[in-house]
Amino acid sequence: MTEPSDGFERELLAQRMDRLRRDCGIHLRHERFAAAEAALAELEQLAPDSADLLELRGDILLAQGKNREARDCYDQAFKRDPTNVSAERKYATLVLNLSTVDRQRMLQQQALEDPSKRPRSTKAQLRATLWALVFPGLGQINNGDYTRGAVLFAGGALLLILLLYAVIAPFPEAIREYQASQPPIRNPRLRDEPAVPPSLQWELYTQKLAASPWYTWVGIVGGFLALLAIHGYSVWEAVTTAREEAAEADELGIEPPS
Repeated sequence: MTEPSDGFERELLAQRMDRLRRDCGIHLRHERFAAAEAALAELEQLAPDSADLLELRGDILLAQGKNREARDCYDQAFKRDPTNVSAERKYATLVLNLSTVDRQRMLQQQALEDPSKRPRSTKAQLRATLWALVFPGLGQINNGDYTRGAVLFAGGALLLILLLYAVIAPFPEAIREYQASQPPIRNPRLRDEPAVPPSLQWELYTQKLAASPWYTWVGIVGGFLALLAIHGYSVWEAVTTAREEAAEADELGIEPPS
């Protein structure tokens, strides 16, 4: 007689819990939060260790706008039952949403306390883009990103110096070789005249440059492409920052400095 009685009691308990879950869901849909919490309290008395009830409490808190408390409930529900995928998904969604909200609040507070931290206006970002077009890194420095700007500027300057050296170095070398191949000037009156006629200097330079070894040309072409890549990235990053900060200013509702 005991087993049938136990089975009957378990069936009654299950039916009561199902009814309370339905009632809780109905109250929640109609935003009757007090009634939903009362039904949930009865459920928690019947099954105090249920992860599903923790998730249900999180749903009630979330419907009331209590996102942090709801996030904690979903976290506890998932820890109590790692197979509860629904609670895990809701927790992850709230973590992302709360991170965005917290960031917005932080930016708003910073912008109100320090105008220099406000998102820049479109006009100011246009200046940053123009500076980036002048030379790599200048746009970032104009934006206040000094570390990135310094790295881009140093990289661009180093490549430009090496390229100029590789292209210009053959010129004095060609002049010296030409002078060494010519007989010495005997007439003192001609001592101050140029040893190489100006009309011949460009021809000597181009011949010397064309005769450079293959690895010199590889270095020149590679350096030029690398400089273009750095310059292109600098401009792209400045334009991207302009768009992001303009959108951020609209989102925060704060008038950016010009």
